[in-house]
Formats: sequence, structure tokens, C-alpha cells
Amino acid sequence: MPGDFYSSNGAPSSTKLPGLQTMLEMVGLEFEGQPHSGVDDAKNIARVLLRMIADRAFVRVNEKIVIRAASDPEGEADSVKLRSVAPVSRQESEQWFKKQKQLAKLHRKHESKR
Repeated sequence: MPGDFYSSNGAPSSTKLPGLQTMLEMVGLEFEGQPHSGVDDAKNIARVLLRMIADRAFVRVNEKIVIRAASDPEGEADSVKLRSVAPVSRQESEQWFKKQKQLAKLHRKHESKR
């Protein structure tokens, strides 16, 4: 069945995560844009996520990028550098989704006034 990322017993069907092309195929979508373009890859990942949500899949944020300010070695203005990827707790994930729902509701309300 397209979009079935899990086996029938609810356990992941493989320990290896599928690549972007495989995920698109699993939900019946085709890649849009230029392969390996960061923006196009992100848009296609978002399309997979939207399809999964439409299919009523349970999704959860499980990692986040941690960013820190770092001084430029030549004494210039501060720049932003990637520090690491950190795990996200279930509580933090639920709070994030709740905030996103509120923001989406405000956005729809604002758009309907236009």
C-alpha cells in the first residue's frame, strides 16, 4: 500500500531509513525540482510529510538543529555556526506542534480577512 512506512505489526519495516526518492515513491509522489538542491529536497520532504499527515500518520519531531553565535576569526561581526543536532523530547515535540497549529490558525484567519 503506498504510504505504508511500517509493517503490519507496527514495527519499523527496516532499521535503515528510506532515502527521499524512496519516500516519495512510497506515498505515490514524484520528485519536483532539481535533485540535490537543498531547497527542492526540503520542499519534497515537506510534500511527503503533508501526505503522511493527510493519511493520518502519527508524526513527531525527534531532532533539532542547535545553532550558536560565534565570533568571526578576523574580529568581524558575529556569524552563526551549526553546533550540532540534538534530540527532542516527546513533550517538546508536542509543544512545538501545538504552537505550529496556533500559528497556522492565525495565518488562516489573517488570510481570510484579505
